[in-house]
Amino acid sequence: MKDEMTLREWLEQPGENATRLANKCRCAPSTITRAAKGEVIPGRALMVKIMHHTGGKVPPNSFYGVADQAAHTS
Repeated sequence: MKDEMTLREWLEQPGENATRLANKCRCAPSTITRAAKGEVIPGRALMVKIMHHTGGKVPPNSFYGVADQAAHTS
């Protein structure tokens, strides 16, 4: 879906940052930063919170690179 993006892309938007999203998700800003860098894959509950607080723009699949792989095989 065209409106979907990675967490890193979402955080690069004007007015968005890891601290603000972390506060909404009730987790540490470092958790959001590490997930955006691909250092960790958030647990299921946090993925749902991220999807909710990004208006659905950062879906759970974005953490696994599935969309990126599909784009390169088309």
